Amino acid sequence: MLENTKYGFIDTNGHVVIEPIYDRVNPFHDGKAIVYREDRKVYVAIDTNGKELFEVSGDAPSSSMMLKPIIANNYCVLDNFICNEKGERIQRLPEVLSISPFVDSVAMFQNDKYVWRQIDLNGKLIGNAQYQCALGMMDNITYVGNIVSTLDDGNNRINVSTLNKKGEELYRIENLLGFFPLYNNIVICEDNKCYFADKNGVPINNDTYAQIVIPSYTSVPGYPLVYEFLTSSLQSLKECYKSGGVLASYVDEHKIVGSILNKITKDGFGKARIGQKAEEIIRMKNIKDLRGWISLGVEKGINGVYADYEVILLPEWYSVCTIHIKLNTDLLPLKKDDPRIGIAIQEYFEKELGFKKREGYPNLYMADGYSYDIRCVGNDLFLIDKTIVQDY
Repeated sequence: MLENTKYGFIDTNGHVVIEPIYDRVNPFHDGKAIVYREDRKVYVAIDTNGKELFEVSGDAPSSSMMLKPIIANNYCVLDNFICNEKGERIQRLPEVLSISPFVDSVAMFQNDKYVWRQIDLNGKLIGNAQYQCALGMMDNITYVGNIVSTLDDGNNRINVSTLNKKGEELYRIENLLGFFPLYNNIVICEDNKCYFADKNGVPINNDTYAQIVIPSYTSVPGYPLVYEFLTSSLQSLKECYKSGGVLASYVDEHKIVGSILNKITKDGFGKARIGQKAEEIIRMKNIKDLRGWISLGVEKGINGVYADYEVILLPEWYSVCTIHIKLNTDLLPLKKDDPRIGIAIQEYFEKELGFKKREGYPNLYMADGYSYDIRCVGNDLFLIDKTIVQDY
């Protein structure tokens, strides 16, 4: 999610696969995801390349609908309707606050009484049991629970039940402090130990731990971590980061650099131009002393990046001969020695502006049609009057 709250998708290497143009997104399942575009007021199913497959019937999203458009096993739910793989409505559901994907034609849903029940593709309720918590799904098993007590530290004790697709209880584990289904195993936390178990609750080995950190209980079975983040407010996300969540180190360095350097012209940057008369600078900044660097201000980019820029006036010329631009990237989630921004700056000069390195001078770039050459060192740029470079 960008700072403008637009969502996109990256791969496991952090590369952008689908540009951040969506206002609501849901995880991919079976190669499809449902996203919402505010500019068109429409839900769309896309593939993993971002290609639109079809529009899905549904109104603009509200806070209560954010959890619903999950496409899995060729079905999704929108506006209390089950939709097929073409986005067509095939079945109305009772009032649904939250619903899981359909697995083997069965889903868990939360009704307006805030309890969870099983339901099939025909909208028929399965069984009579109702539960406070939907904990997850694995293969043909659904995990549900009821809170039995709350400790002084705020932790809940919970009784966990496992259901088959007929709504029948397979087994129960009582008085647990923690229970979380992973992809193949389960985390179980009792009073004095935590351990990993198989889907039937049987420990996979004799290893026990004092603590296994697991996400909090979720109202959407099957995809808790993803949904907790995708459906939280920006402020909630910031609180998650503070409390031990993970902030991605992904940045689109080329767009960030471009948001600053697209202000470069043939003659200069921002309000500064090579050869600009000193009288204009002196009057604009009310300068009393022409010695040293004279600050001209700040140019803002995206993602909290900005550039300070300043000029040097040679007294004998009384004109701008050098413009210094320094990109401040302190707000980016990058290590101090991360070279990506510096590399992106050089690539911008070469690919966007047509500059080439001067042979024998690795940090100096030259191009026809510009009144200056560029010296680039990390995040610092110097636009230097061509006549000065030629003299040296």
